[in-house]
Amino acid sequence: MQRVTAVRGLSEVVQRYLADLEASPATRRQRRWALDDLLAFAADHAGRPGPAAAQVLREDVLQTWIARPGESGQAPSVASARARASAARALTRYAVEHRLLTPADDGPELRLPAPAPAGVDRGAGVLLLDRAAGPPPWAVPAAIWARFSAHVHLLAATGAAERELALVTLDALGPQLRSIRLPELGVVELGDRATRSLTRWLSVRNAAVESLQGSDPRTLWIRLHPGKDHRTGAIAPAGLTISSRGLRLSFGTVRDALGATEPRLAGATVRDVRALGILEGHSRGGAAERL
Repeated sequence: MQRVTAVRGLSEVVQRYLADLEASPATRRQRRWALDDLLAFAADHAGRPGPAAAQVLREDVLQTWIARPGESGQAPSVASARARASAARALTRYAVEHRLLTPADDGPELRLPAPAPAGVDRGAGVLLLDRAAGPPPWAVPAAIWARFSAHVHLLAATGAAERELALVTLDALGPQLRSIRLPELGVVELGDRATRSLTRWLSVRNAAVESLQGSDPRTLWIRLHPGKDHRTGAIAPAGLTISSRGLRLSFGTVRDALGATEPRLAGATVRDVRALGILEGHSRGGAAERL
C-alpha cells in the first residue's frame, strides 16, 4: 500500500468512499464496520477527532490498527484482521484514484493478501450501451429510460467517474451537444449516439423542471419523481438535482429490468460501461461507439 500526503480529513474520505461503493450488502456492512472502527482508532491515535487522512493511511498506523485487540483484550481474529486490511487498501486506492490524496513513492505494502480486483466485462458494457440506444423495456417508464440512456452513453463516451459526471451542469454542454466539459477531464467530444441520447434526456428534463416552484437547478441530472433524501429524511420534489447515489440506484433498477429478459445484462455494472470510455489507444470522444 502506498502512503499518502494531503490535508483531506479521514472522515470525509471515508464518507465519500462508502457513498460510492458498489458492492453487495454484506460487503458494504463489512466495510462500514471496518472503517467506523478505523475512524475511532484514528481519533484515539491522533489525540483528537477528525485527523487528516494522511496521518492515518500510513503503514505503521494501519499495521497498529489491524493488530489492535478487541474490547475483550484479545488479538483480532484472522477474519477481522483481513477485513481491516482490505478496507484500508480499498479506501486508499479510492482516495488516490479520485485525487483526494496524493500517493507517495515510499509506502511499503501491507503484509496481508489483497482482495481480488473487481472485474470488468466490456462485452456486457457494449451490449448494455446498444440496448440503451433502443426503446425502453415495458417495465421502465420512458422518462427514466431517457435519463438512463443519457447516463450510460456519457459514461461510455467519457470514462468519467460517477461523482464527476454527477456534478455536470447545463453550462458544461457544448454547441449542438457535441461535447461536454468535465471538472477533471476537461472538454470531451461526444459521438452521435451520445448526442442523440442527451437530446432526448434534455427534452424530458425540461418538462420535469417546469413543475418546480423554484428555479431550474441547472444540473444535468435531476429527479423525475419525488423521493426522500437519505441523509436528511426530507422529501425532495421532482425536478431537483439527483445525487451520484441516486443515479447509481436508478442504473441498478433499470439494469435489473433489462436483465429479467436478457440474462447477459443481469450482472452489468457501471464499471463495465465506464471501461468503454477508457480503452487504451482510443480517444475518449465516441470511443465506445466504434467498438
